Amino acid sequence: MKTAAYYVKSALVGFMLLTGAMADGRSLEDSRRNSDDVPKLQSAERSQDVQARIEGQFSQRDAAHTALTRYLQKRLRFPESFVHIKTYYHREGGRLHVEMVYRAKNAQGRFCTERMRAEVSPEGALFGVRCA
Repeated sequence: MKTAAYYVKSALVGFMLLTGAMADGRSLEDSRRNSDDVPKLQSAERSQDVQARIEGQFSQRDAAHTALTRYLQKRLRFPESFVHIKTYYHREGGRLHVEMVYRAKNAQGRFCTERMRAEVSPEGALFGVRCA
C-alpha cells in the first residue's frame, strides 16, 4: 500500500515538470542554456591549451623559437657567433609559420644578417625549414 508521502512526492515531481523548475531551484530554460554553453567553454579551454603550448616553444629570454634555434646552430659554421635579433610567427590552420632574423659569422668570418622560415606544429616539430 502506498503512503501519503509517496503521493506528495509524485505530485511535487509532476508540478516541477509542469512548471519547468529544477530540484536545485533553476528553471528548465536555465539548465538548457547552461548545457549549450558547455561546448563553448570546452572550445575556449582547448584554445587556451593550444596557445600555452605555442608560447612554451619560445625562449623567455629573447623570444626565439627554441627548436628552430637548435636546428640552425647545428648547421652554422660558427655556432657560437649566433645572435638572435627578432622572431615573428602567425597561426595558419593547425600550424605555425615562424620567421627568425639572426646574425652569425659566414665562411669568411664576417657577420651577416639572415632570415630563416619554418612551419611548426603546435607541439614544436619543424616542417619545411628554408632560408628567406
